[in-house]
Amino acid sequence: MKVLGLVVGMMLMASLAWADCTAKIIGVDKDEQGSIRVKTQYILDGQEVISRYPQQDGKYYWVTRYNVQNFANMTKAQVLGRIKKDIKAFQEHLIIDSFMKINNDAFVKTADNLVNATNTETTANIDLDLNSDGIPDTRWQVTSDGNKTVVSLP
Repeated sequence: MKVLGLVVGMMLMASLAWADCTAKIIGVDKDEQGSIRVKTQYILDGQEVISRYPQQDGKYYWVTRYNVQNFANMTKAQVLGRIKKDIKAFQEHLIIDSFMKINNDAFVKTADNLVNATNTETTANIDLDLNSDGIPDTRWQVTSDGNKTVVSLP
């Protein structure tokens, strides 16, 4: 039993070790329109994130584009801070996207009870503000055959 606990503990530690996203700027140049292009490689959970751009030195990269006006009146430290902030936002996006995919997959695997489930509604509510005070005071309960019931709201 102790061995099983040790194995499970080691597996948990190993899985947590890869729960990160690392970014490395691998190049800065200009694109065809003259914009500044910052090329960044991302590693998510130990795997390189593949992009639509051609590889550079065998590495996939993602691009963030800037113009000089983005850095107006900034020091070099502030420019670097701005670029790091943008990179961090994309890292967070990659982490959230990975989380969503994993949990959506888990949901779909257990959602077979939803297949063939039905729901029938006979009415829909439309809330109205007839006295124009910003607070709905009347509700129409309407049906798909054109009928309505008027209800006063408290």
